[in-house]
Amino acid sequence: MNAKNKKPTKKKVASPAAAPAASVPATRIPQNTRALLAERAKKYDPNATKQDCINDLRGIQKGFPDKFITRNFYRENGTYSEKTWSRYFGTMEEFRSEAGLQLSRNQRQMEKHIAKHAALDDTRKFYRLEVEPWVNKYDQFKDYQPKPGMIKMAVASDFHDIETDLFCLSVFINTCRVEQPDIIVLNGDIFDEYEFSRFDRDPRKINLRARMEFVRERIFIPLRLACPNAQIDFIIGNHELRLLKHMASKTENMAAYMDLMGIGLAQLLGLDDFQINLISKGNTTAFQAKEIKEEMSKNYKLYFNSLVCNHTGDEDFGVACISGHTHRPAMSTRVHLLKGPVNHVVTGCMCKLDSDYTYTKTNWQNSFALAYIDPIAERSQIQHIMFTEPFVNVNGLYYFRDMDSSEIRDSQELIDTIKAHEIRGFVHRDEETAIVAGVEKAKRAHAI
Repeated sequence: MNAKNKKPTKKKVASPAAAPAASVPATRIPQNTRALLAERAKKYDPNATKQDCINDLRGIQKGFPDKFITRNFYRENGTYSEKTWSRYFGTMEEFRSEAGLQLSRNQRQMEKHIAKHAALDDTRKFYRLEVEPWVNKYDQFKDYQPKPGMIKMAVASDFHDIETDLFCLSVFINTCRVEQPDIIVLNGDIFDEYEFSRFDRDPRKINLRARMEFVRERIFIPLRLACPNAQIDFIIGNHELRLLKHMASKTENMAAYMDLMGIGLAQLLGLDDFQINLISKGNTTAFQAKEIKEEMSKNYKLYFNSLVCNHTGDEDFGVACISGHTHRPAMSTRVHLLKGPVNHVVTGCMCKLDSDYTYTKTNWQNSFALAYIDPIAERSQIQHIMFTEPFVNVNGLYYFRDMDSSEIRDSQELIDTIKAHEIRGFVHRDEETAIVAGVEKAKRAHAI
């Protein structure tokens, strides 16, 4: 047939559905699928040695110098099947380590060990410079010689800075004002340090400065004004230990305070301003959780061979003991061969019962303690002050909670008047004036 008379033929275009799978660009296939297909195409090689596998992996790394070789990447680009190389190395991580593409397990452990001790060196230096100078600096009873007369103490723990229950705080401060104890013991966890908590933190609640200022303005200053001559002992709790560690390592949340503002632990806590006697006997370089717990149990103070205050634990000191930490009030009695029965009191918390401190709040209750010590007989009596929801009685003084503002109605005259007529008004404490929220109601009832 003549080429001129040849009819042109139309090319048939295959529909997309008829196109073979091979025509689909490989980039459209997910990497894990490509890797799996590549692995299925390989066969087990019984003749491949350990060195052959290592050389193959090194060659791939040389060809892709900026690539981190993963298991899937080797499946796509490597020579040997997974069964071939895994019999020598087990995991891809070990495969890379044996090939020298990453640190070995021992090398990583060594690095971590070195880093740990480098951090501990910083902690030891911080403790020596920032903590030790303030330990027992303001101990008024260091050279005390026993003499007739009772020593009075007020002990409270677990305020957790801005999580403090304002009603409980007001009762404690007013009790110190009325009782004028010789020693006030802040028995650990005065701070919360939410910023450094291991619990799930709401970033909106992170405000380190507000927490520091709360303790200074609402706890330290009022206590010192209420009891200008008392010794205030601040026993380091597990939350303060957390603070010390972050200060020692100058983490992000602490760097601004320590470097930019040029202040240290004493200035941050106001130890010198309020003459607060720091008690820190535990080893702050403790690293593991078990070590930390053991060291915290050593952080105690013995008063007149009669009473021990410590934050955690139920250690048998052979004398009466007041501890905190659990937020659950408790009392147990042991019989000492020489001293007879000795009591161990666990005070409750001074923080709100619905605070963000933790998830578990079962059986939490607010409480603090008063202790009376005979230094000659070396015996003590502990009075446990436990709060009910609406009120608390401290040595005959009744304090009633304002359910709205969680403040104290501490005008004793109004309290006596209202109690006498069985009218429950609520008194707010505002500077030097007391206002009764229920006064109008009481007046209408001709109660006052």
